[in-house]
Amino acid sequence: MQQTICFITTGDIKTNAASKRALGMANPLGELGWQVHIIMQDTDENHIKSKIECNNNIAFHFFPTSGSIKEIWYKRTILNTIKPDYIYLCGFVVRNIIPFGISKKPNIIIEHSELTSSIPLVSKTNKLKALLLESYSKWYADELICASKYLYNYYLKKKPLKKILYLPYAFNDELYKKKGEVIDNVHLNGKSLHVFLYVGSITHNYGLFTMLEACAELLKHTANFKLILAGTGKDLDKAREFVTLTGITDNIEVLGYVDEIKLIDLFAQTDCFIAPLHNTIQDWARCPSKLFMYLPYEKPIITCRIGEAIEIFGDDGHYFEINSAKSLSDKMNWVLENKITEVKYNIALHTWNYRARQFHQFLVS
Repeated sequence: MQQTICFITTGDIKTNAASKRALGMANPLGELGWQVHIIMQDTDENHIKSKIECNNNIAFHFFPTSGSIKEIWYKRTILNTIKPDYIYLCGFVVRNIIPFGISKKPNIIIEHSELTSSIPLVSKTNKLKALLLESYSKWYADELICASKYLYNYYLKKKPLKKILYLPYAFNDELYKKKGEVIDNVHLNGKSLHVFLYVGSITHNYGLFTMLEACAELLKHTANFKLILAGTGKDLDKAREFVTLTGITDNIEVLGYVDEIKLIDLFAQTDCFIAPLHNTIQDWARCPSKLFMYLPYEKPIITCRIGEAIEIFGDDGHYFEINSAKSLSDKMNWVLENKITEVKYNIALHTWNYRARQFHQFLVS
């Protein structure tokens, strides 16, 4: 008998990456015999991503933007229509909790992809709320999915004991196939320059100024490079101001937000990716989805020996010292001098197809 699973998400994928799991595993699970439903907020970006990443066999249920109580009501109404065997909560937040009124009791799976209670910038009130949700999740769920090895070990120690699967993010085969398409509105000035790319939050605590200062240091040795920063964040204007005041506009380009779909062409033109990490619980616990998006391009990835980077690269990673602009500059210069243009990764272990098979086996075993 065909099993039915419904992924419950919240928010716009622009700001909530948790939806990537649902979109990435939907097609592979369908091929494994599952009937897949996805509940998503009705936004332009969510519609675009769903059409690109999922085939017509995946059932989408879009609910209008509303307050949390109304959103929970919409989701409960949809669930009572679907009556799934499994509910997969893409993040255990208030808007994803369906406390009562479900006509058929499903198996509830909760995914943890970060440890919000450990994030320094989160207010005390929100930290307390996050801590309560993190503790309650083990009572609420039948199974837990942890996107990082740190989270897996963290929840393994907590009672009550539940089935837990370590299941990191991955890259989408379908998007990778489209990597040769031309994207008209992303331009790279000076195509002969060696292109370094960072994609993510443009904020101090994501290594922004470490990268900017590293480029200023690297210019003492060579000008044959360009760092492109793609993303948005509270320090976006400060980044642009730094580039202007230091006079390095020829070597650093701050694009701001770039649609993830349009990033594909940018990835294909990149020579080396940069992904700073920090020795904080936040970075040990989270699963940096961009690392997996970079893998299929088989270019060097400069990062730090932290968390999921260690799980992916082991002792073979291109690491720099945490928070050290000099160390990052040296590593970038090393890539340039040694003409490191291609790195072979075992990408077959990091596809959504592979993750879906792991997940399927976890549930049926």
